[in-house]
Amino acid sequence: MVIYELHVPTFIGKNDGQKYPGNFKSLLTKLDYIKSLGFNAIEILPIHEYAGDSYLGYAPASFFPVESSYGSDVGKSYDELKEFVNAAHKKELTVIVDVVFNHFTDRTGVVKFIWAYNGDDFYGKGGIYLSGYQTPWGPDPNWERNEVIRYVEDTCRYYLSELHFDGLRFDVTTEIINKPNGWNALRDILCNLQITSGSRITFIAVFINHGRNFNARG
Repeated sequence: MVIYELHVPTFIGKNDGQKYPGNFKSLLTKLDYIKSLGFNAIEILPIHEYAGDSYLGYAPASFFPVESSYGSDVGKSYDELKEFVNAAHKKELTVIVDVVFNHFTDRTGVVKFIWAYNGDDFYGKGGIYLSGYQTPWGPDPNWERNEVIRYVEDTCRYYLSELHFDGLRFDVTTEIINKPNGWNALRDILCNLQITSGSRITFIAVFINHGRNFNARG
């Protein structure tokens, strides 16, 4: 697999006569170009909804929603993403997406929304979603809660079944596995997905923790 990695907004509109920043709709015009370079796979930087409309995607406000600014108009990002992935498949291009499950962004207002989402902050630790632990970029999910593990696993299934991605690349897994139950949670998520998704799905997640190395690739 020869992978071309790209960021949707900045890949379009630079000396190509198209509007900048780009979106999923305009990205369709680049498929032949990518294939002509000899690549057979595309890896898209994260598409999680994030605070604001200008960022690389590594500051998720939530995991399920597709970033709204990546659509050509309001409410179009979801359908246009599916259109792009399906068009890439017709050209025999595999499509992988980066996923960021190691933290929620701490940008204004986002953590306040997630904190005590279920009405209880669990003695100041952040309700069911947050653990009270921090990464360099924001608070991390509570990997000791089955509800949170299921939330992450369901998000992965959504990306694979509804959005038709061929694989997922997990970002900075060291900031998951160094948290309580993080190793077990991520291992189980990957194993469950591999069992149900079959060999057509690729998972890229490198675990390095106290001498343990585990590269999960379907």
